[in-house]
Amino acid sequence: MAVERFRGEFFPFSNMYTMPNWIEADCGVLVPTSEHAYMANRFLDMQLQLAIAAARGLPEETEIYKDGNAAKKLAHEFITAGAELVVKDDIARVGLMKRVVLAKVEANDQVRELLLKTGEVKIEEGNTWEDTFWGISPPGSGNGQNHLGKILMQIRKEIA
Repeated sequence: MAVERFRGEFFPFSNMYTMPNWIEADCGVLVPTSEHAYMANRFLDMQLQLAIAAARGLPEETEIYKDGNAAKKLAHEFITAGAELVVKDDIARVGLMKRVVLAKVEANDQVRELLLKTGEVKIEEGNTWEDTFWGISPPGSGNGQNHLGKILMQIRKEIA
């Protein structure tokens, strides 16, 4: 058995998961998702970091991932507009993501317990939006670098 997608019981592994215990972004603001922290921490400009940290989905949106998606969308708008990034290369991006995911796991017992419960199984961030850097697309295909899944497995090993 492998974890092939962050859906259902494994949604807490998703960066879009709204954590019961929020974590702090580098700008000093508590954020509801690891997506907020990761995206905010990528930027040099403190005002952009604060804007991303404060991003939320619209009240009429019903998706459980709406707040994380709002942070991601705003960050991509800033990137498209040419905002300066602190984290530019892939090695730095993976390092930042590991730091953020570790903070999420340390702050949220239920995420840590779920991660440990997976034992030795392979964890893949299967997706349908063609993200082959952080995950596998399509799910189960093996097509992708799966950096987010690798980070979760590494953290699992470190905390076991």
